[in-house]
Amino acid sequence: MVKVIEFRIPFPSTVDEYRLGQIYMVAKVCSELTDPSDGGGVESIANDVVDIIPEPITRFPTYSPSSCSSNCIYTEKHYHFRSRLPGYVRVLCPKSATYMVEKAWNCFPVARTEISHPSFSKFRIHIETINVLAERGSDGKLIFPDNVLPYTADELKKRKIRVVDIADNKDVDAGAYSAATDPQLVSSKKAGRGPLRENWFNQASGPCMVAYRKVVIECSYFGISRTVEDYLEGYENGLFKNTHRKLFSWMDE
Repeated sequence: MVKVIEFRIPFPSTVDEYRLGQIYMVAKVCSELTDPSDGGGVESIANDVVDIIPEPITRFPTYSPSSCSSNCIYTEKHYHFRSRLPGYVRVLCPKSATYMVEKAWNCFPVARTEISHPSFSKFRIHIETINVLAERGSDGKLIFPDNVLPYTADELKKRKIRVVDIADNKDVDAGAYSAATDPQLVSSKKAGRGPLRENWFNQASGPCMVAYRKVVIECSYFGISRTVEDYLEGYENGLFKNTHRKLFSWMDE
C-alpha cells in the first residue's frame, strides 16, 4: 500500500529569505537532536556538491538547467534512536535496527529526500519539495496551483492535500508546544512580521511563499501497513509544522 500526501506550507518571507533561514534552522534542529553523551541523534555521513542533477529533480514541471538558484548539495544523515529506547528493547534489537537513513539532494528551490531503514526493505519515504513565491487572487487569498510537483497518474488518484497553518495550535502536540516558538506570541522585530493569527496567509499583505512537500509513504508489510502509514502522515505533518514554527520564531537570530 502507498500513501501520497501533498503538504502546502505558507510562510511569511520571500523565497530567498526562506532559503537562508532553512539552512540555519536545519543546523540548529540537528544540533538539538544530537546528544554526544549517548550516541543518539543525527550523524552526518556526507555533505557534497554534486555536478549531476538526479533524475527525480528533472521531473519537476518547472525544472530547467538554470532553474536551480544554488549548487545541488547531496547529504546523507543517520538518525540514531537506540539510546531513546527502553533497556529491554535495546537488548532485543540489533544496533542496525535502531537508526534511519536519510539521503537528500537539495537543488534549491527544489529537493528530493529518501528515507529508509536498513532492516526493512519494504519501507520507504520519498519527499519531493519545491519552494515558490505565493500567488494571490483578486480577493487577497492564496491560490495553490495543482501542477508544481511531479506526479504519476496513479499518485494523483491517491493524493491527499493538507495545508499547514503554522499559527494554528489545535494540532500541536502538548509535549512539543513552546510559547517561545508560538507564532501567535512571537514576532520578528528585524523583519517587522508577526505575531500571526490563524489563517494569516489569507489575510496578510506582506511577503509570502509556499513550501510544497509531496510525501510518498510505503510500508508493504502485511497487517501493519495502514497503521504505520497513518502514523507517519501525522508525524510528517507535526514535523513540518513544528520546524516551520521554529523557523519563524528564529528569524531574528
